[in-house]
Amino acid sequence: MSRRVGPTAATGPAVAGARTVSPTSARRFARRARARRWRSVRPVVPLAAGVATVVALVWLLWFSPLLAVRSVAVTGATPAQASAVRQAVRSAMGVPMLRLDTAALREAVQSLPGVAAATVSRRWPATLAVALDPRRAVAVIIDGSSYLLVSSDGVAFATTSRRPAALPVLAGIGTERSARLAAAAAVAAALPPALASQVLAISAASPDAVQLRLTGRRSVVWGDASDSAEKVAVLDVLMAHQRARIYDVSAPAAPTTQQ
Repeated sequence: MSRRVGPTAATGPAVAGARTVSPTSARRFARRARARRWRSVRPVVPLAAGVATVVALVWLLWFSPLLAVRSVAVTGATPAQASAVRQAVRSAMGVPMLRLDTAALREAVQSLPGVAAATVSRRWPATLAVALDPRRAVAVIIDGSSYLLVSSDGVAFATTSRRPAALPVLAGIGTERSARLAAAAAVAAALPPALASQVLAISAASPDAVQLRLTGRRSVVWGDASDSAEKVAVLDVLMAHQRARIYDVSAPAAPTTQQ
């Protein structure tokens, strides 16, 4: 005799307490889970983005070849001076702009003999700009068959084979930079063209004893390089009204002459 066996927990068509989840509900639950994860992560996102931006900027400005020096622009210079400047700052080529040591580059440029002063700056995105204040000759020193051009601060900065006619000669002072040479050059720079054209030579036994040797066997005791404008004015009056062999304007308030 057979028995009819009813459904059991293991084999029955339905499990007590179980629920079937529809695909729509599953998607809704998944969206809610993603939303919960996003809410937990969202406060960190701006910080991470900011850090990434800073890192990118640091790399771009400090290490990237995109903003490295690719050219040197020189103003206020002759072609020869510009070539010397580019050689002096060649170490800057390929260096990122922000990493440039402009003070050291300026010193390198100002060490060139023909440069009185210089400014070095960045010209974005990739140019090093150098502006020169070149030395200008106010006198010459005879050096064998050549002439050394001397600037107003007493620096012999260039050589020429022909004497510039308008420049007085500095005699008996040497070519090395010294207080005597600086004093004589400063006096030469203060002479107006009409007086400079009469000067055969300028000497300086000491920085306080500059003398001018003029045409016509005349001489001028100048003293130091101070008050040169006043000394020029006094000498102009003396020479216009009194013939003399020696004019002494070392104390311009009390000038003297000797026959």
